[in-house]
Amino acid sequence: MPGSDTAERILGVAEKAARLGRCNAFSFREIAAEIGTKSASVHYHFPAKEAAGKALVEQYSDNFSRSWVIRKARLPRS
Repeated sequence: MPGSDTAERILGVAEKAARLGRCNAFSFREIAAEIGTKSASVHYHFPAKEAAGKALVEQYSDNFSRSWVIRKARLPRS
């Protein structure tokens, strides 16, 4: 359920792990412990790491697209 507060917090921890190169080394238990919830809650929002990974890629893509549009709008017109 990406979009909920818990899902966003889960993605934040997963993103931090991904930036540290630990995509395959983190567990849903570690994520749950870091955000102060149960592992079942993490699985509710993301049934598998692949689902969390897909949501992360979509988040990166959306953020990149938004920043590109903003940057493009600031470029001088020729």
